[in-house]
Order: sequence, then structure tokens, then C-alpha cells
Amino acid sequence: MKRLIMLAAVFAALFAQTALTARADDISVVINGTELRTENEPVIINDRTLVPMRAVFEALGAQVTWDGDNRRVYASKNNEVIKLDIDSNVMETGIINSGQLMVFSSSTELDVSAQLVGDFTYVPVRAVAEALKSDVAWDAAARRVTITDLPEGDSAFFYASADDYNKLYRVDSNGVNRSKLSDLSVKEVYCDGGYVYYVTDSGYLYRQAENGGAEEQLTDYDTEFISAEDDRVFWLKKTAEHKGELYEYGGRDLGYAEYPQRHRNYLYYNRADDTRMYALNIDTYASSAVEMPGGLTLSSFNCVFYGDYILVENGYGYHNIYRFNADGTNMQYINNSSSFICRNQEEDARVLYVNGDNGQDIWYVWIDGSYNGILVDMPADCAYADVLCQNGNRVYYKNMYRPEIYRTDFTGQESIYVGSGDMAKTCGDTLIISDSCLRQSALDGSGAAVIYGRAVSDYIARDNGAYAIDSGFGNIIKAGFGKNASFVTNDAVTAWADNIG
Repeated sequence: MKRLIMLAAVFAALFAQTALTARADDISVVINGTELRTENEPVIINDRTLVPMRAVFEALGAQVTWDGDNRRVYASKNNEVIKLDIDSNVMETGIINSGQLMVFSSSTELDVSAQLVGDFTYVPVRAVAEALKSDVAWDAAARRVTITDLPEGDSAFFYASADDYNKLYRVDSNGVNRSKLSDLSVKEVYCDGGYVYYVTDSGYLYRQAENGGAEEQLTDYDTEFISAEDDRVFWLKKTAEHKGELYEYGGRDLGYAEYPQRHRNYLYYNRADDTRMYALNIDTYASSAVEMPGGLTLSSFNCVFYGDYILVENGYGYHNIYRFNADGTNMQYINNSSSFICRNQEEDARVLYVNGDNGQDIWYVWIDGSYNGILVDMPADCAYADVLCQNGNRVYYKNMYRPEIYRTDFTGQESIYVGSGDMAKTCGDTLIISDSCLRQSALDGSGAAVIYGRAVSDYIARDNGAYAIDSGFGNIIKAGFGKNASFVTNDAVTAWADNIG
């Protein structure tokens, strides 16, 4: 009797193993339009399709390496690499840097672990193929896995790789075509006018065409980059002998400047021991002083450059809003209350501001001063109101010290709660809120769904998705767009710019 019970237990275990691991002789694998024929068929484990790693990923152009001592497998392509330990459900992703060192900066938890089936390494096909920048589709009716190299992206990121000594790289917005642009270590990156501009750790300014080309050195001294809009490049010299000298590409010396900022065809800056701000027309090179009444100090960093106007909070605190023409003429104040101009608003005929005379209420004034009224009556316990973004008539705001985000609009609609988080951005009909994750919804907050399950430090909202920097790993990620979130870069980023537009 005891022997019969033991035999029954053995058969039960074998049956369970068969249920968990089944050879899928009827599943085909198609790679870039060609069916893959191998001696080892795919297997299904816990409802996930696993494929023989070497055969599949070598067919995708990846190099596969087996570390028998550590029961570990690597796959690399275009100097991007993944690492999987047998019987572990964690996949690490990284790069092979310029020193030929593998550096892993991020990890993903898999639904099923890599494992040995017979003498062959089997891996979950979707996770691994997507990590190597391929697209995976499953046709249940045909029992077919289709793996396809991703096409070129419609835009690109330019970034300093923290995992490769801050060298400059370019990658398409979907993660393909990663290439190194410079062997220099870079600390700042900008894109404008078809060029990528970068400041090296030595402070030198360089540029090259976004679509490839020779590296052009613009300065050989410590430099502060100002602007490159419309191929008019400006920078500030920071050397001890010539600190604060403003230059334009082409060799023009524009004189001494502090806190220079560009808006349209003007450069605004201050001079030492002068309370006035100066407006330099970059087309005529004529300079004019911008003066506040009573000799109050006016600094360029205390201005909001708004369409055709300069808006100024009178002083460093909450005071009336003054409006100047772009050249600094025709000064007038457009409201009569203690005001802090909201920075995250769109440039239109209305100016949003926090009214310090009425607690922390959000008001708006027409740019010509013809109307001034309240938009949001904030609760009495609000310590600091913050406008997060604007989408046409819609304004998204929060109490800076509370997580609840609300939406109101200029038509008089009552405020509605749209979500909880620390940042909100919109694009088209899409609202993206950042908290401990990224959530995507309609503009009224309905239909909210998590599109990335980790916190991000910065992000760009696009129609139906977002690009972001993972605050822990430091990678650029792509989330939403009707697909699972994925890494755009397998390496961590210290500075980044884009030409997404």
C-alpha cells in the first residue's frame, strides 16, 4: 500500500511538471519575415513562450555568451547587453562601454525565469527581444511568434552616458540606432536648428549636425551656453580674465553681461553695479536700458518673457505686474495686487498669477490690463498654489504641499479632481501625471491607467504616451503609445536633449 502511494506521488509530480513545461511543437518563430528552423522547439512554461536563446537571438544579429561557472547567459547587440541567470526571474540590462566593460544600470522582473531545458538555455521571448530593441507579436490562431527589428524612430535623443564616462550618444526615440557621437566627456546637451550642442567637462562648447557630421569646436575656454535658436549661437565666457564676456558664433564680442537670456530676437542681461536690465536686438545690435520706476533693481532672471512682452514682478517678492514692450519701452502695470507670475503657462492673451493679497488664490489678467479676475479660490490652508500646466482654456494646479491635482478653465467651469501626483503635463488630448509612477488619462482625468510603474525625475508628454527619465535607474524610458513600457537607453543618462518638437 505504501509503495502504491509513493508511485502515485511520483506520477502526480511528473504530471505537474508536464503541465508547467510543455514542448510547443506547433509554435513557429518568424524573424524579420523568415521562419526560424532549429532542432529545439519553443516551450510553454506557466503560459509564457520560451525560446532557445542562442538560435533565436543570433538570428537577430545578437552575440550570445554562456558562462557555465555561474549558470549565466549574456546577449549583446550594438554594444547593448542583457544578462540572465538560470532560474532567476530578474533580467539586467546595460551596455558595453568604451573600455569594453559591461555596465548594468537597470533590471526588469520577468514573469518566468530563464532556465535550462535539456542542455539548452531557454528565455522568455518577449522580454528579451524587446530589451534588444525588437518588436514581438503573438498570433494565437496561427500559433506563431513574430520578431521584427524596430524601424527607425521619427525623432531622436542626444545624451551623456553615465555608464560610458559621460560620452555623447544619439539614439532614435524608439531605442534603435544607438551611436556614439563624441569621445569627449559631456556635462550639458542642447538641440536646436538641426544641431546638437554640448559643453564638455572642460567647459568647451562643441556642436555637430543631428544627422551626423564632423565635430566642430566652438570655444577653447570655459563656456556658458546661452542659445542656438535659428542658428544664432550665443555663449558667455567664464575665464578669470574675461569672465562675463558675451559672444556670438562668428567671432562677435557683445560686451560684458550677467544672467543673459534670449527671447526671440532679443538678448536680455544685466551689467555690474547697474540696477537696470538691458535689451539687445540681435538683428541690429542696438541696446536699450529697461528701467523700473524708483530705480528698483531689475534682473533678467526676475522677468517672464511672454510673447511680444517682458513681464516683471516688481522686485523679488509679490508685487504688481509690470509690462514692457520687447525693447524695454512703454512700461505700464497691468494689475494692482501682490503677484507671482505662474511659470508653467501658455503664452496667450491672459497672464496667470498667484495673488498674494488674497491668500494663495490663482488669478488672471489680460495682457493689456483690461480685465483682472479670480480663476481659483484656493482653500484657506493652502500655503503655496502652483500652476502645473495649461492646455488651451484648461489650467491644472495644486497646493504645492499636497498631492491632489485639479483642473479648472477660463469658461467658469468648477474645478475637478484629475489625479494625485507632483507633476502634470499635457499634449493634445492626453494628460500625464507623475507620482510614484506615470499615469495617462484623458484631459479630465478619466480612464487613468499606469503606463510606467516606477518614479521618474523628468518627462515629456506626447499624444498617447510619454518619454521619461527613471529616477532610480537613470535610463530614458518610453511609456504608453498602446504598448508596454520599454527602455530607450540601456545606459543611465546624466544630461539629455531631444528633437521631438
